[in-house]
Amino acid sequence: MGPGSGRPLSLASAHAAHDARPALSEGPPPPRGGPEVSGTDRNTPNGSSRLTMRRFGMSSVCAVLCAGALALSASGDPGTAEPAEIPRTMLDASDEKVVLDLLHSAGFTTEVTRSDNGAAEIKVDDGEIRFWIFFQACSKGPDTCEVITFSSGYDLNWTNLEDVVNAWNQSRYTKAYIDDENDPFIEFSINMLHGVTRENFVDTLGWFMLEVEEFENLIGWGQSAETSQPI
Repeated sequence: MGPGSGRPLSLASAHAAHDARPALSEGPPPPRGGPEVSGTDRNTPNGSSRLTMRRFGMSSVCAVLCAGALALSASGDPGTAEPAEIPRTMLDASDEKVVLDLLHSAGFTTEVTRSDNGAAEIKVDDGEIRFWIFFQACSKGPDTCEVITFSSGYDLNWTNLEDVVNAWNQSRYTKAYIDDENDPFIEFSINMLHGVTRENFVDTLGWFMLEVEEFENLIGWGQSAETSQPI
């Protein structure tokens, strides 16, 4: 049963629903946005890591998106504005369209599927990294979700992953684990109840993507493409 599927998840159980994940594709996986790169190819010509460049890029995106949100809020007519539970500068997990609009504005491509209870499951691709965004803790329906989880998994022919995962979890805020098919996952869950600022959400997303890249380097993702595929 995948996250957010089968039965409504409570806040207490949202982090425990990790017994399965939907596959990114049926059959052979599509390319991950271009040729695989080795660890040494992940450096820019001036020696700065692509991780730093990604962080800078997400900060720039955040500045643009959040400035636009502030302008929209300031220009709205109080007499005609639609009622909202949270300010326009904030977002929560009750409406995936708001999250999708933000992702599209940042240049991501997305594909939306639904869990059994109707909650959104968004496949996200930036041309280099693919991951899922799961809407969870939807106790009263898909418009009442309280948790968003970023998740990336790897169908990897590796042994002795336990030591890698244990070491990762001792020093990282994202959580790594191994499923029942010995495939590694990396995840981070956000409590969205009462809303978070757009700046916070975009910054957290950029931070998650940084750790995904570091995790991929750690497990050798892309260095043996014939034996690995995204989940």
